[in-house]
Parts: sequence; structure tokens; C-alpha cells
Amino acid sequence: MSQSMLRRKILSSTGLTPKELVMQQRLSRAQNLLVETDLPIHHIAERVGYEDAGHFSRLFVRRLGMSPLAFRREQRGTLEGSDR
Repeated sequence: MSQSMLRRKILSSTGLTPKELVMQQRLSRAQNLLVETDLPIHHIAERVGYEDAGHFSRLFVRRLGMSPLAFRREQRGTLEGSDR
């Protein structure tokens, strides 16, 4: 299958370009790691495939409207108030 055909198939089945799909998956994994671990932000960035923690943080803010650290604090505050 050609790259252009693969790109069209991914776009038609997900509504996202391959690049957007990868970014979405990376940020989703990062969200899980932020809530479930105490790893520093730069380690999480590396684990999900970003060499530059600053770039990762900017993407995170652009997509989720808050910094990774603010997300962690908010989510953990939410979880602490629930029965988990």
C-alpha cells in the first residue's frame, strides 16, 4: 500500500491525519502517565516520544488548554475526591 493510500485510509477512518493521530495517542498516553505516576514532565515527554520537553508542553497546552503540571494537579485533585 502506498503512503498516500494509507494516509487516506487513516483519515477516512479516524478523521485525523497520521501525524494528528500519533500526536493524539502520545498526548493520551502522557495524560495517563501524569495521573498514574510521579515521573517528571521531561521523563513523560521522552516516554511518549518527544525529545524536547518544552515542545511537548506547548503541544499539551495547545491541545488541552493547560500545562502538563496543571493537568496533573487537577486530575489528582479530582481522583482524591472520588472513591477511585
